[in-house]
Amino acid sequence: MENQTFDSPTPFVAEPGSALAHLWEHLHFAVVDEDVIVLDERTDAYSCLPGAGTVIQVRGDLIVAPEPVLEQLRDGGFLGPSGETRAVAPPAPTRALPLPPSPAIDVVATTRFWWSWWREGRNFESRSLASLLATHRRRSPSSSLSEEEVARLTAAFVRLLPWAPGQGACLYRAHLLRTLIRDAGGDVRWVFGVRTWPFSAHCWLQVGDAVLDDEPDRVAVYTPIMVV
Repeated sequence: MENQTFDSPTPFVAEPGSALAHLWEHLHFAVVDEDVIVLDERTDAYSCLPGAGTVIQVRGDLIVAPEPVLEQLRDGGFLGPSGETRAVAPPAPTRALPLPPSPAIDVVATTRFWWSWWREGRNFESRSLASLLATHRRRSPSSSLSEEEVARLTAAFVRLLPWAPGQGACLYRAHLLRTLIRDAGGDVRWVFGVRTWPFSAHCWLQVGDAVLDDEPDRVAVYTPIMVV
């Protein structure tokens, strides 16, 4: 699979009466309707700024808002110095990654799965979100897997996961599957999304416009808040 590329975002320009500011590197904002959802990755905690979505624009760590609003955010401990450039959310997925029939025995994929589980799956419950993110943010070699090879690994993952000790929800599955793919020399985006009324958070893996081990209709109701 070639390195994933995304269209460069247009410059973020503050309108008259507004200004630019940066979030602390551990904080993430998402505008959902009229509200702003906040994720603190250090504590794995979400919070809501009701009504703030009408006066705040968000792109990565960059915030555009009227000066009085920025002052309130600064006083609340949300704003800090400029950090590293954040990954841009990929296009909303339009398809599920087609999975090939998984053979009864795929020695290479099976070996890779159990090695990934031994390193990263068996101790999952003792890991914090911050620890998981630190692992996945380590630079990896340029991706050398085709989409077909990613699909083959995903098919093996779906077949073998029920046999692995301990099960988990989306965070566990995405962490383990991305570990498997990166160990094999590939890479995919890990997208965290939120929705409101009622509040819910979800995460999924994505390559291009295809979602892995999930369905486009399911993830479409979530607004991306963090991308790894």
